[in-house]
Amino acid sequence: MEKDVHAHADSSPRNRVRARITGLEPKGPLVRLHLDCGFPLEALVTTWACEELALHEGDTVLVLINATAIHLMPVM
Repeated sequence: MEKDVHAHADSSPRNRVRARITGLEPKGPLVRLHLDCGFPLEALVTTWACEELALHEGDTVLVLINATAIHLMPVM
């Protein structure tokens, strides 16, 4: 089942990609989502948002990303 977590049609993110949640890692008030979009992607969401959206490992989601929110990290 795919979850469309896009709450507002007039939202500003222009980058959209479908992804499968491969892991959820609690980090205090945040949850790190491990995503498979054909490439690995990690995202931080609030614990509240994760619970409100009922996100679980294995779910397919539509990820919306603001261009200014993208951070590239070197592979270590």
